[in-house]
Amino acid sequence: LAAVGSQFVVVRKGQRLREGPSPTSKKKARLQLGDVIDVQATELVDGHVRVQSPRGWCDCPPHVLNLDLVSNSILGRDH
Repeated sequence: LAAVGSQFVVVRKGQRLREGPSPTSKKKARLQLGDVIDVQATELVDGHVRVQSPRGWCDCPPHVLNLDLVSNSILGRDH
């Protein structure tokens, strides 16, 4: 799972934000290519990693690369 404070960039079309980690939670905005996701929390639901950002939750299935790690920041330092 992604560490809190990590950043991901959207590298595939079709990614949606949801209100919660459940795949049945209400849909929100559609992410655009190049959008940066600041990780606030992660959960594993039905074999899929769900990532929470300030804008909502998104899905990152293990067999599809929708997000690409930009940085993994711990205590303000990039690693």
